[in-house]
Amino acid sequence: MYKKHLLHINLLLVIGLFSMGSAFCQQKGSNKFTLHYIPSMTMGDAKDFTDEFSFRGFGFSYEYFVKDNLSVGISSGLSTYYEASEGLVSETIERDNKTLTLSAKEFNYINTIPVLLTSSYYYGEAGKVKPYVSLGIGGYNVLKWKELGLYRFEDNKFLFGIAPAVGVSIPIAYSSSLDLGVRYNQTFSSDSFSSLDFRIGFSWFY
Repeated sequence: MYKKHLLHINLLLVIGLFSMGSAFCQQKGSNKFTLHYIPSMTMGDAKDFTDEFSFRGFGFSYEYFVKDNLSVGISSGLSTYYEASEGLVSETIERDNKTLTLSAKEFNYINTIPVLLTSSYYYGEAGKVKPYVSLGIGGYNVLKWKELGLYRFEDNKFLFGIAPAVGVSIPIAYSSSLDLGVRYNQTFSSDSFSSLDFRIGFSWFY
């Protein structure tokens, strides 16, 4: 009987600690660090260049809670996109004052690295599932290149952009949560880049 009572007490203590951890996170003055896996798809002009859905993306973010439901932070990561032509592609280029006509299989690539300042607002009470909206503002390093036979044509730019997002934070254990969300990336230039990210993250609070 004594052992059963002791087991019940220990179980209640563990549940209490988990509940306390969930309740304590996302309070004013706390910090949140998240690692993301980011499947993504290009949109707009970028979709014309690489139209394949990408499963090659990851990211991380840091947030500081200035209020119980309001955070500011920084976000970055890497997403890569790739597309190959179905057959041979013919293209005329100028090299060393000569005009060349190339016929080869074409490979197109885009790598993007965002560096964004973010602000997020969370709805609901601590310790429960909390939907959120977020906005990121900053720069995107966008590296685009095309490989055609032995030739490579590269364009590397740093572009200003914004990234609105929506998501949900789901408590799963002591001071941690599962983050699921969608983010739209849009840069501003004559050759703009845009994409839609599907973000799956694991967060720690401290």
